[in-house]
Amino acid sequence: MRRHRRAKWHGQAGGMAVSRPFLIRLLPVLAVMGVAAFLLLWDLGAVRQPIWDESYYLASTARYHEGRLQFASHPPLGLLLIARGDRLAGWNAGVDWRGIAGQFSVAARDVPQGFDFAGLRIASALAGVAGAGLFYGLMRQVVGRTEPAMLLSFLYLADPALLVQMRAGHLDGFQIAFALLAMLAVLLWMEARGWRKAWGWAALCGGAVMAAALVRANGALLGVLLPCVALLRRRGAREGLGALAMAALAGLAVLVAVYAAHLAASPLLPDGRTVAGRRDQAYVSATYAQAPDGMVRLWAAIQDQRAFLAQDLAGMTRMDGNGSHPFGWPLGLGSITYRWDAGDSEVRVLALVPNRGAWWLGLIGLCGGVALALRGDRVAIVCLALWMAQMTALFWLDGQRVLYLYHYFLPLMASYGLLARLWRQIALAPVAGWVGWGIVLAGFALIAPVALHRASSPAWCRMVAPDCGPFTRVAATKP
Repeated sequence: MRRHRRAKWHGQAGGMAVSRPFLIRLLPVLAVMGVAAFLLLWDLGAVRQPIWDESYYLASTARYHEGRLQFASHPPLGLLLIARGDRLAGWNAGVDWRGIAGQFSVAARDVPQGFDFAGLRIASALAGVAGAGLFYGLMRQVVGRTEPAMLLSFLYLADPALLVQMRAGHLDGFQIAFALLAMLAVLLWMEARGWRKAWGWAALCGGAVMAAALVRANGALLGVLLPCVALLRRRGAREGLGALAMAALAGLAVLVAVYAAHLAASPLLPDGRTVAGRRDQAYVSATYAQAPDGMVRLWAAIQDQRAFLAQDLAGMTRMDGNGSHPFGWPLGLGSITYRWDAGDSEVRVLALVPNRGAWWLGLIGLCGGVALALRGDRVAIVCLALWMAQMTALFWLDGQRVLYLYHYFLPLMASYGLLARLWRQIALAPVAGWVGWGIVLAGFALIAPVALHRASSPAWCRMVAPDCGPFTRVAATKP
C-alpha cells in the first residue's frame, strides 16, 4: 500500500525527506535569482573595452594568470575571484597575458587580440545573482512575508547603478553579497533558540564580515553588527562572549584561507623587468622573501599588503571630476559616465546612474528606522548602527581621498533593511507597496538603457542622466 505523507516528499537521492513548505519557500528565491541572472548575464561581453576599474583588474588578472605576487589598492579576495572566474570560464584560455601583466592600468588599445570581456566579468555577475537571492532572504526575514519581500527585492533588481557595477569586472558584487550574508546571519542569530544555533549564526556572520573586508577594507565596519547582537540578545555573558569568540575564529579562518589561496595563485615574486613589477617588489619584505611556505610567510604577506594599503591611501588623489560626497548619496547624486558611443542620431551610453525612486525609498526607510530604533526595535537598531558606522567612516574618508557614488552601496543595503522593518511595523497597506513597486520599475525603465549600453537619443540621455555624459562631464578615467 502506498503511504501518503502530508509534510514530506522523498527525493530519489538517498531517500532524503524534504519539506514541501521548504520547497515552496525556495521558489521565490529562485525567481528573484532568475531575474537577476537575466539582467546580469545577458550580453555580458558586449562592451569590448575596459569599464572604469576594469583597466586595473585586467592587469591584476594577467598577473594572477602568470602566477606573480602583486599588491593592489584593495585586499586580494575580489581580485582573486575575478581572475578565478576568468580562468574557470576558459573563454580567454589562449590569450597572451604578457603584454598587460606588467602594466598598472590597461588601455583599450593594449587589450590582447581576441580577448573576451565576459570572462573578466562573469564572477562579478554571478556574485550579483547570489546577492539577489540573499537580498530576498534578508527582506523576507525582516518583513516576515513573501509578497512584500518579493516587491522589495526590486529595490535590488531594478537599480541600474547596481547592475552596471555588477555587469563589469568590479568588486561591488562580491562585497554586497558578503555584506547581505552577514546581515542575514545577524538576524537569524538574533532569533536563534539555544546557544549552539546562536554560535553557528555568529560564526557565519564573522566569516562573511571578514570576506567583505577582504574585498574592500571598509567591509570591516560590518563588524559593528557583532557586538550589537551580542548585547541585544541579553542571554547572558557566557553566550554573548562565546558567540563573539566563534565569530572571531570564523573570521580568522577566512583570513587564512583567502591569503593561502592568494599565495597559492601567486607563487612567483614580482617581475622586476616591468613597471608594475618594480613597484610591487618594493613592498615584498625580506621576511616574506626568505620564509618557507607556512604561517610565517602568510603572516608576512598580510603585513606587506597592509603596508601597501597604508601607502596607497596616503597617495590617493583627493579630487576627481567624477567624484562625489557622502551628503549627496542618499539622494542618488553623483552619477558617472563610463563610456559613450555616439552616432548621428543615437548614442549608446554606459553610466552609473541610480534608480533615484528606490534610493529615496531607502531614505524614507532611514528616517523611519531612526524612530523605530528610538522605540527599541532591535532589528532597526542593528541596521541603523550599520548605516551610521559606514557613513561615519565615509565622511572621514571624504577628507582623505576621492569617493564615488558606489561607496554608498553598503549603507544603501542597511537603509533597505530599515525600509522593510518600517513596512512590517506600520502594517503598510498593500496598495502602498504596489505604488512603491511601480515607482521603482518606472525609474528602472527610464534609466535601463544607460545601464545596459542600449541605443538611445542624446536628448533621452540628457533627461535621465543630466549630470553625466559628454554633454556636461568628462568621460570617466580614474587618476
